[in-house]
Amino acid sequence: MRTATKIVLLSIVLAVASHAGISQINVYVTAKPSPDQANVGGFVDPLEERRAKERADSAQDIKKRMAKKFHLVDSADTADVIVDVIDRGHATTGDLLTYRDLFGGGLRTSEEQVLAVYVELRASDYKTKFTGLSMTSEQPRATDCIWWRCAAASAAWKIEQWINANRERLIALRSKSKNAAPPVEPGPEKK
Repeated sequence: MRTATKIVLLSIVLAVASHAGISQINVYVTAKPSPDQANVGGFVDPLEERRAKERADSAQDIKKRMAKKFHLVDSADTADVIVDVIDRGHATTGDLLTYRDLFGGGLRTSEEQVLAVYVELRASDYKTKFTGLSMTSEQPRATDCIWWRCAAASAAWKIEQWINANRERLIALRSKSKNAAPPVEPGPEKK
């Protein structure tokens, strides 16, 4: 009797785990090299090397956020969604800040600038871009949200929203590609 119960429980656990694997979205996150990164003539651009490292840092921050809700994969070939960190920089929020000039005593007004992480999301033939901002009220604020991590968390939140809105379509595309006929290898040419 105990063996039968164990078998039934094991079957249930395997069925649930198998179903969870089907509904789990596979995400590949990478830092995209910029097109001008090619070292023409053997010269090295130290500014571009630093920017590539910064993009890689933001990709790692996004991975940490995404790993909590999605299955991260090591290859774009096995991913349902591919996220490329394409740049980091500054963005304006559209808000104006007025402050007292410390040296002249007068008031100054300027647009608020925040840190930004720019990402491109790809799924099948679809592409879209998101900008994660370090200071925004549109998504929940993380407890460890400082500087660039906060901008990466904002981008990850936007990606998560997109994936959740498109989950069923992503799973359908995955199932369709698994059921597709394998490519036909060309045979020897007939003379």
